[in-house]
Amino acid sequence: MSNMEEVLDGEASELYKLLHGIDTDYNKNLMSETIEAEKKRTDNASSIMIELVYLISTYLTHKQDLKNRKTANASFRRIVEMYKILHQTARTKHSLLIRYRGFPNDENADATQDYEIIYGNTSIDSASTAEMMVRLGMTKTTLADHLHEAFQGFYHNKIYSLYLRYRGNHQNEIRRFQDSLQVLAHFHEAAGSDQTLRFQNHGGERPGLPVDTKP
Repeated sequence: MSNMEEVLDGEASELYKLLHGIDTDYNKNLMSETIEAEKKRTDNASSIMIELVYLISTYLTHKQDLKNRKTANASFRRIVEMYKILHQTARTKHSLLIRYRGFPNDENADATQDYEIIYGNTSIDSASTAEMMVRLGMTKTTLADHLHEAFQGFYHNKIYSLYLRYRGNHQNEIRRFQDSLQVLAHFHEAAGSDQTLRFQNHGGERPGLPVDTKP
């Protein structure tokens, strides 16, 4: 009989046993299950982060699609829906940071792919994606392909750092988010030719923003 059982009366002792208070194996198993569950949730969130970044990259780099309002709105709605899924899976709302490092650990690796995605305490890059796919038993390369395409899109469009603070709490925020993505998508084109930046906002209007790149 343990010391804990000695100080408890019969009924309390039985309750203590029922709650596994003296079952060390149970506690170890419970902790192991909790860690595994957390790993799985993190991997799921990471997978969603990749899909979200892929959608954002496609939206910003496929400018021809943005000329069609119906297509542009549909693409934006997919981004918003993926954000909702990420918030639900991660159980919290963080800012999303996509940044270029340019110094891959592997000298044979493609430097254009050396981006990382950071959301709260979760970060993902090309190497960790490959490891995650092994853990999840993924045989299809769709996830890795989407990450590759997203990073390529950012690099070739000279997007080296992107910080997004989106919560989706009200319609005004969603509309501002859509307008911000439109501005980002057309910025380099306007800056390269010193033209006025024009985009189609959420209301269908085409406001103009002067772009001055002269020092």
